[in-house]
Amino acid sequence: MKNIGQTVNWGIIGCGDVCEVKSGPAFNKVANSKLMAVMRRNVEKAKDFAQRHGVPNYYADAAELINDRAVNAIYIATPHGLHREHALLCIEHKKAVLCEKAFALNSVDAKEMIDAARKNGVFIMEAFWTKFLP
Repeated sequence: MKNIGQTVNWGIIGCGDVCEVKSGPAFNKVANSKLMAVMRRNVEKAKDFAQRHGVPNYYADAAELINDRAVNAIYIATPHGLHREHALLCIEHKKAVLCEKAFALNSVDAKEMIDAARKNGVFIMEAFWTKFLP
């Protein structure tokens, strides 16, 4: 898999309620991790999130965030039906992907996402931490 460098510079596609209390602030609290950009369809809400969490860039379009050169990994936290589309776009642009659960709507979509990541040498993973709980 492609080495994304010493520091993971994150972008979030879909900075809604889940990111507000769980994932978003954590990206700046982990060593070698920095939240560089967020995206939400409502640009004012994206701007608000970015300002409150010290994120330098914000967007209303996923493609703009994916094309941000400062970002080398993307957390996808959009509605499930958009995971495949966003993951494939990230992979096409050689960005590592952490995709919120449910990873995909079905096994065909999941296989397509994994195959694309393998073909392009890009890391992809489902954000499913609860399987490690007792």
